[in-house]
Order: sequence, then structure tokens, then C-alpha cells
Amino acid sequence: MTETVATIEVGDDARAIASELFASLPEAPWLSPAMPLVRELTAGLLPRRLREAYGLPWGRSRAATLHLAERASRAVLPRLPQAWVAPPGLVMPRSWRER
Repeated sequence: MTETVATIEVGDDARAIASELFASLPEAPWLSPAMPLVRELTAGLLPRRLREAYGLPWGRSRAATLHLAERASRAVLPRLPQAWVAPPGLVMPRSWRER
């Protein structure tokens, strides 16, 4: 994986796609409030080099947010109904999935 990540280049097209992925969803307003947290979690899961290439800032407070979200998800997700934790393709609007 390290070798593969080392070959990845982040250009303007990749940054534009990432920006669109994290934008508010007019078709799914119930998901829009979660997008800042999704952005934080995604940034935290990226290798540092890629996070920096995408221009996603990182620091102690963001690392603490990621750690807190990890702990909360391990405690909460197993207790939620399966329909609530379905893969995103099952809850995203059809028009978004067909892009």
C-alpha cells in the first residue's frame, strides 16, 4: 500500500472532485449537516502526503475529533438498526448515485 500511495498524484481534477464530494447535497438535505464531519474523518484517514496535497489542514484538535469519532462509532454503531448503518449507496438519492 505504501508503494501505491507514493505513486498517487493529486491534481486540479482530483481536488475539484473532492470538493464536489464534500459539498452540501440539495437532493439530500438530511445528509448535508454531516458533511463537515465526513470531511474531517476522510482527511484523517488519508496518508499525510495526500491530505496535504488535497489542502486538507490537520492538527491536534482534528486528530482528537477523529479519535472521538472512532470511539463513538465503535460504541454506537453496533446498537443502531441495520437500516441506519447501511452502505451509503442505499441511502443516497438515486440522482447522486447515477453521477
